[in-house]
Amino acid sequence: MIVQKCFCCLRNRSSKLLPLVHRNKNAFRTYIITKAEREKIVKLCTVISTQVNNSFKECSTPLKKAENTANHLSLELENIHIDGPVSHVELITSLYRCKTVSEQMEILSSTLGLTPEDRQSRKKFSNTLASLYKPFFENVKINVFGSSVNGFGFKGCDLDISFETSVEQKVKVTQELVPSNFLINQVINGEISPEEISNLHPKEQLVFAYYIMMEYFKELKNPLVSLNPHAPLVRFTYDRFNLKCDMTFKNKKASINTKLMFLYCKMDKRVVPLLMTIRYWAKHLGIIGKGRTFKSYTISLLVIYFLQTRKPPVLPSVESILSLSVDNFEYADIEDQSFLNILQKIPPSENKQTSAELLKEFFLFYLNFDFTRVICPINSKAIPREEFKKENSKFKMHDICIQDPINLQNNNGGVVEFQCWKTFSEELMIASNILLNNVMLNPSRNPWGLISILDHPKSFVDDLKSLQLISFSVPVLTQTANGKISESERISVTSDTLLKLLQHGLMFKCKSLEMEALTNLLEKQDKLIYKSKLKVAKPEESVLEQFQMLNATNDLVFSVECEAAHNIFECRDLFHLDSSFDSKSVFDREHLISTNIAKQDKRNESKFLCECYSSRTLPETMFLIFRPHQKPYFNPILGISLKHYILNIMEKGGL
Repeated sequence: MIVQKCFCCLRNRSSKLLPLVHRNKNAFRTYIITKAEREKIVKLCTVISTQVNNSFKECSTPLKKAENTANHLSLELENIHIDGPVSHVELITSLYRCKTVSEQMEILSSTLGLTPEDRQSRKKFSNTLASLYKPFFENVKINVFGSSVNGFGFKGCDLDISFETSVEQKVKVTQELVPSNFLINQVINGEISPEEISNLHPKEQLVFAYYIMMEYFKELKNPLVSLNPHAPLVRFTYDRFNLKCDMTFKNKKASINTKLMFLYCKMDKRVVPLLMTIRYWAKHLGIIGKGRTFKSYTISLLVIYFLQTRKPPVLPSVESILSLSVDNFEYADIEDQSFLNILQKIPPSENKQTSAELLKEFFLFYLNFDFTRVICPINSKAIPREEFKKENSKFKMHDICIQDPINLQNNNGGVVEFQCWKTFSEELMIASNILLNNVMLNPSRNPWGLISILDHPKSFVDDLKSLQLISFSVPVLTQTANGKISESERISVTSDTLLKLLQHGLMFKCKSLEMEALTNLLEKQDKLIYKSKLKVAKPEESVLEQFQMLNATNDLVFSVECEAAHNIFECRDLFHLDSSFDSKSVFDREHLISTNIAKQDKRNESKFLCECYSSRTLPETMFLIFRPHQKPYFNPILGISLKHYILNIMEKGGL
């Protein structure tokens, strides 16, 4: 049985004959019927005296193929070659040859990215497709937008094209003409002019373009039309290269978005490797995909916003770019690249971080991000929902809210379902943990750097959630802002600094613990672990036994019970102090940030234990251990955040 997709104009009672029709405000309906069923429906319509448009009957009459047009099209496509996607195995092999994470990111973007030849072939394909429509439409043009031209495309990515004519759309459009094979004959015979076709409603023009494509372009696979009122399109696959294409009608906003992304691509050399690494990470791990998941553009906006919020910023806000030349973005053709003149008006970024450092910060930034806010790349802000809603009443809130920088009432995070959001959060936690481990950043025969992030064991999340403690080493201070520290005082000064950072900088309520009180708490943790019934891969020593062994080979400097605000690390990067605080100490600046963050949290404070040791074998090193308080396992996100924050502050110096 041959199934064919057909289109007809159904009005009044005739629409009730087809229960599978997708109803909308327009006359066009899309449905699937067999050739045999088509004749039955026409006969049925005749019996009940329902008028059916002639074009529906004509659909069953095959149109004689215009051989010259088809042959011409085949000849034009002979010199086109479009690369397929690179296999994951091939990519990983290349990444093992690198020496740093930054080099891995460069290799990933160059290996997976579109070549200039591929981009040229995609453009040639669109031009050839446009030549197919020239006899039927007035001054027709097919413009490429999206990943194929914005500098962030992957080999094998979909081709997004916009079908455009020079005719300005009128309020009232021609209704007598209905797209069909019969209408193709009328245009070829001169009965209908291309100008009349170009005056059809945009959806009707797309449907007619579909008919032409079906008739003359036989190398297509699975073509279909989606008459979604928000974004009608023709979707098809060019069978020769398995190239998936989406053709929309005069998609101006998508064109502006493409030029904006292309400008960001050219603005800083770190943008392409960072954005492509994160997009591949998201796609490989199922965060980007079909259905209610993140889209590539959504992830791109997360990266752009992150780069806008660095100190100093890597990229400027969208509104600052548009203010330099609105006309260039709205009307300039992406092919002539005249809009790139804006780059001359934007000074280079003063941010000196490497691509690898930015990658680590990206994962940590969104691991602790407050997603009750609306992310706004237009002005580089994250605005509370209540405040945002006052001026954007049509904006639909969702679990994740990301304002489109061009279509300001559109939420680009509005389709992400909870399960995908959960996967995103877990992968942020895994990547942050790996990139904070210096051992995992060094070349090895085992997975390291990007490889370990992309191909980590499935049990990694469970392993993180079942950690009984978080530990890491910190360097012993040799000098402060007041000068050098004598060797005999370095341990005490470092421990005092760590305590001050916890108590004053992060506003932790720290209660000193005697040895007996500490051992009692560790005994309770052992009992809780036993009761938790979480499966352990192999028998382990109790927490108390581990502590006793540790205390026998190292010197315990202090032990405290801490109480902290739940959100103390939430959006900490977004808090900006004015220049009047530049003369303040690190502790005072951090204290002010913590004070403002803690005001926004009405939840009970979280409790945990902290121990500080000096090493007997490594005199230049101290290490911190954080344990849960009356819980079996330590919060992994809190552990990752503590490690990153403390190490970052201690390495800055000037304390």
